[in-house]
Formats: sequence, C-alpha cells, structure tokens
Amino acid sequence: MRCIEQNTFYRKAVETHDYLDAIALWREATRRRSELEPTPQLPMSSSLEHDLDEWLFIVESLEADERQRTMRHNALSSLVTSCESASADC
Repeated sequence: MRCIEQNTFYRKAVETHDYLDAIALWREATRRRSELEPTPQLPMSSSLEHDLDEWLFIVESLEADERQRTMRHNALSSLVTSCESASADC
C-alpha cells in the first residue's frame, strides 16, 4: 500500500483494468487450488474373500481421480504464475 501512495507510476499501473483482472483471477485460482480435495489412499485387499474385480475398479477410480486432481492442480498453478507475470508487467 505504501508503494501506491508514494509512487504515482505504480499507482497508475495498479489501477489499470488488466492489473485488477489479473489480481482477481490470481485470487480465485489460488483459492480453488487450495480447496482441491486430496485423493484417498488405495485400500489394500487383505484376503481372497474380497471381490478382486471390485477392488480393481476402486484402484482404477482412484487413479483417475488422482490424474484429474493433478491436472487441475497443475493448470491452476500455471494460471497463478501467469497472473503473477501479468500483474508484474502492468
């Protein structure tokens, strides 16, 4: 805040529409990334009494969930970095 008060060039940059959009998008992407649910750990089949087909289905589902979470985390992280760069360029 102090920079804005003392530096008119910085204030002008901060007050641009592009800068404010980049900051708003950065906040939303950061919030959404922090709210991503962790993927549950795979339960191990402990005996032959368990249905192995059902267990394999669980394994496949958890793998798909983990891929999706990783993809979202990486995409949001890229967006955060992009917003940081855009706000620095304003």
